[in-house]
Amino acid sequence: MDFYTNSVVQKDLDFISRANLNFEKFRDSTVLITGINGMLATNLAYTFLFLNKKFQLNIKIVGLGRNELEFKSRFSDNLNNLTFVKQDVNKKLTIKLPIDYIFHAATNASPENMVENPVSIALVNTIGTANVAEFALQKGATVHFLSTREVYGESYKDSISEEDNSVLNALDIRNVYPISKMSAEAMLLAYQHEYDLNVSISRIAHAYGPGMKLQNDGRVMADFLGRVTRNENIVLKSDGSAERSFLYVRDAILGILTIVLKSTKKNCVFNVSNEKEPITVKNLALLVKEFGHKFNVGIQVKLPLDKKNNVGYSNVKRTPLNTNKVEKLGWKPSVNLKTGIFNTLQVHSKGGDY
Repeated sequence: MDFYTNSVVQKDLDFISRANLNFEKFRDSTVLITGINGMLATNLAYTFLFLNKKFQLNIKIVGLGRNELEFKSRFSDNLNNLTFVKQDVNKKLTIKLPIDYIFHAATNASPENMVENPVSIALVNTIGTANVAEFALQKGATVHFLSTREVYGESYKDSISEEDNSVLNALDIRNVYPISKMSAEAMLLAYQHEYDLNVSISRIAHAYGPGMKLQNDGRVMADFLGRVTRNENIVLKSDGSAERSFLYVRDAILGILTIVLKSTKKNCVFNVSNEKEPITVKNLALLVKEFGHKFNVGIQVKLPLDKKNNVGYSNVKRTPLNTNKVEKLGWKPSVNLKTGIFNTLQVHSKGGDY
C-alpha cells in the first residue's frame, strides 16, 4: 500500500523538509535507492518526492529492487514520478541513466532469514556492495551505505563510539549479518581510500515506523505491531529481559540526509540512534498492548516461552551508541517511543500490512 498521502506520513515529510539542511544540493540530480521496497528506502523515496513537490528540486528517483509488484503497491500514487529497475543487486549494475547519489539500502535484516538463508544475506552485503561501489565509480556518484549498530557485536563499555572495535564470533551463524555488513563498510572505505569514492555510512539502531514489514519479519517491534494490526495476542519468544532502544523512521531519514549533506571524507561514519528511551522487550510488548486498546484491539501478552524459531534473535547485551558525532552536525532524535508507535499503528491500521 502507498502510504505517501497518509496524513501522518505527510506530517513527517513536512518536518523533514523544514530541517536546517541544504536540500539544494540535490537539485536536478538523479538518486538511486537500492532495496527500494524496504522501510528506510521507501521513506527516502517519499522524502525526495515531497522535496520535489515543495521546492521543485527536479530530483529524479530510481528505485532498484527484485519485486516489482511490491514496488507498485508502495508507490501506486507516484509511479509516474519514479523509475523502477528490476534487478538483483548481486548482479552487475548496468543502469544507463546518469546517477549522482546512491543510497545503498539493499539488505535483509530479518533474524529468521539470518538463520534460514545466511548465504543470501552474506552475498547481498558483500557482492552487492562491491557491485554498488564499482557502479558508483563508473558514474562518479556519491554513496551512502545504510549499515547497522550490530557491527559492534559484544561490548562491555558504557557506550559505543564509531572508533570502537567490533567483537563478533563468526561461529555464531546469526553473525553472518553484522559481519557481512562490517565487510561492506570496509569495502566502501577501501574504495574511498584507493579510488577517492565519495562514501558515507550510517550505523542505524532498530529503526521502525510507517512502511515497515509487519509479517514474517522476526524482529520484536515488527512482530508486536503486526499482531496488533491482526488482532492477535503477543507471544514472547524469550523472558523479555533483553533491552532495545528504537529509532523512529523520520529521525532515521533525517540522520541519513544530515550525514550525506554535511559529512566529510575524514568524518564519514556515524552512529544514528535514539538512546533516550531504552526499554525491555517485555515492557515494549505491554506498551504495544496498551496502544492496541486505543485501536479497539483486545490483545494479551503471553509470557510462557515459545522456544520455536527464537534462534535468530540477537542475544547481545545492549550497549548505548554514542551519537555525539552526528549531533555535532545538527541532528538529534525528536520522536519519542509512544508517539512513534502510535503513528505507525495509525498508518498501518488503515490497511497495508506488508
